[in-house]
Amino acid sequence: MCSTRLLEGVTAIEALKRGRKAIAIDLDPIATFITRMTITPIDLKRIKKAFERIKKNVADKINALYAITCPKCGSDAVTIAAVWERHENKPSEIRLFCFKCNKRQRKRPSKEDMIKLREIEEREVPYWYPKGRLCYENGGEFKEGTHLDLNNISDLFTKRNLIALSILYHEIESIKDNEVKDFMKFAFTKQVHLASRMTPVCKPSPRAHWTLDSSTSFWAVHRYWIPPRYMESNVWMLFESGI
Repeated sequence: MCSTRLLEGVTAIEALKRGRKAIAIDLDPIATFITRMTITPIDLKRIKKAFERIKKNVADKINALYAITCPKCGSDAVTIAAVWERHENKPSEIRLFCFKCNKRQRKRPSKEDMIKLREIEEREVPYWYPKGRLCYENGGEFKEGTHLDLNNISDLFTKRNLIALSILYHEIESIKDNEVKDFMKFAFTKQVHLASRMTPVCKPSPRAHWTLDSSTSFWAVHRYWIPPRYMESNVWMLFESGI
């Protein structure tokens, strides 16, 4: 049976599930990767061990980028997501979780919050990240409609999230077990688009714990479009929620 990208190899996957032989082909390497990872059996104990190692090595480092002070009790808190105003290029709202209050809260960015963000903007991205241009195969740039001010892949992310993503991906690349490494890359790519500036603002969840809003899991249009108000979600929390 041959499939040319029917929802990332769904025909071949269903054939294999029924004990039949299947051949799947696709011009897109991402689709091939998704198909392969969907059908590859793996020991969950190995995944759990690798995740705990990643968490130990980078979770605190990444969450430090999103550290914030609780507006109610003044204790340490973590940013779940920030609502950014695109044309002002700054956040207008911060959604956070306070460990002492044990609940989610919202606040307007303080002077101290803005100073920290400006400091992060001055940092170098510590590890590899894609530096390619947003362009067609013939070299022509994406300059239609909302693409006008987007030149590179990195323009789709805030500096803070670009730094956090580079830290996380670098740690995944250090995994020696290739099967586990590919699984973690799969989990990474599953959530990375939600760490971009292309995620529209959603209503905050009423749940009293530090999880992300499930309604953030979408793009508004099928193109590289940054809405006037967008979500900047905590990269570690995105990754943790996808495992």
